[in-house]
Amino acid sequence: MTGMTRRSELRPGQFLNRSALTSPAGRFVLRNARYGGATELTDEATGTTLWTVPGDNVYGQSTLVFGLDGDLMVWNHHRERGWSAGTAGRGAVLLRLTDAGDVVLLDAGGGTVWSSGTAVSFDPFPPYEADGRQADDEGPAPDRQHRLAALFDSLAPEHGYTVAVVRDVSPDQALGRWGLVGEERATTTWQELQARRGDRIPVAAVALGPHTLLMAGAPWLPGDPLSTGTTAVQESRRPGCGWSEEWSMHVDGATVSHLREGQPKRRIGMTRPELLRAAAGADVEPHLLGNVDWLASCAGLEFVCLVAGVMPTADDVNGPVLGGLVPVSLAEPPEPEAVVAPPGRPAIPAQEFVLVRTDYSDDGAWAALLDAARRGDLFGDGEMEPVDDPGWDGATPDEVLAAVPNRDEIATVFIVDHEALTGEDYPVLVVNPDLPEASENYEPVEGVSRTLRATADELFSIFANLSIANADWEDYLPDPDAADQVFRGY
Repeated sequence: MTGMTRRSELRPGQFLNRSALTSPAGRFVLRNARYGGATELTDEATGTTLWTVPGDNVYGQSTLVFGLDGDLMVWNHHRERGWSAGTAGRGAVLLRLTDAGDVVLLDAGGGTVWSSGTAVSFDPFPPYEADGRQADDEGPAPDRQHRLAALFDSLAPEHGYTVAVVRDVSPDQALGRWGLVGEERATTTWQELQARRGDRIPVAAVALGPHTLLMAGAPWLPGDPLSTGTTAVQESRRPGCGWSEEWSMHVDGATVSHLREGQPKRRIGMTRPELLRAAAGADVEPHLLGNVDWLASCAGLEFVCLVAGVMPTADDVNGPVLGGLVPVSLAEPPEPEAVVAPPGRPAIPAQEFVLVRTDYSDDGAWAALLDAARRGDLFGDGEMEPVDDPGWDGATPDEVLAAVPNRDEIATVFIVDHEALTGEDYPVLVVNPDLPEASENYEPVEGVSRTLRATADELFSIFANLSIANADWEDYLPDPDAADQVFRGY
């Protein structure tokens, strides 16, 4: 939008950031400044300021956004909302700067939903010449993430959103995978869906070539069902959160990449080749190119689009959409499966650091292994209550995982088997509970297995770094060509 002349209107999903609108005759300018949180309407003929958008909670770089929900608002540089016109759900579909000096929001019938009330009481001066005043250009055009954020953050400001791209699937099919079928679907607009949402969740689908863009007014919806036979890429965001709550990619019904900032933190599959290729083409500062984690967290919308191979605009979503309302229960993550220890095996207590002994051939080696593990706790504040019960003798990793009651909340499970007790430096088996075994429904990235071995003195380091997503599982996997396949530290 920067540098455009005589643009006097915005549609939902569009915004001003270091740019301006000019009334058709050229006399009035609604200008968003780069810094200081200022958005002002000025009379260029007299040099007077007619209206300054209230700047509460607006600092640093600001953006004036006409949201998809019909609200006019100002954000600060953390994407937190300051001032709002309070017009969400009232049918506003056009913002216009008039030759009378008013900023107005109009509904589909041309009625005024809101006005700045700044119309001057005398006729405007004659229009500027064709080469007249242009919108201020105080810097480079906003990057792709900024444009996409202005578009999608206003989907449901009070509820959060989910945006997904499903490749090679029609809007009708995509909505069906989120449970919206038959007569529940209709051709409508996002504004109408928001006005009718009540205690349900609005969802809408838009065709982007052969692919489908899905929008939902909830901070989480399941991604795996979207990807049956194809690929789905998704970002979810909670209201007021300065980063993506969850970023994920799903392939043929399975989650293959997942970055979650909430608790418990998750980071799996973020080194897949398609993610690395997409990250190299991001519209970011050179030192951030290729930084997959930063892009997924801080530029998640752009990263979704780059991975999926689309780049939607306000025109794509600011018209007829196929959509409807789904139950709130759809946005509630499924309850974890009940954990029952395999027959003949004792229970495992819920704890953060899970260490299970499955070999009872050498009590001396077991004691030495525990001593080495405790020495590896550099900060001395780790809690280790190993599961030392002969009922686990000879158990397989799958049996152990099946009995861990909080496996969805932890990053690792450590198993002391015969190799761990007899190998050099006690190479404990480390299992990633997030990664399933290879099957017809899940094909892991080449070289990425769900288990590895690490010396006992490295267990607490692995546990701590994976628990806070300070490192990725792949960071600990050995080079398949290396003679030693045990992780012994960096």
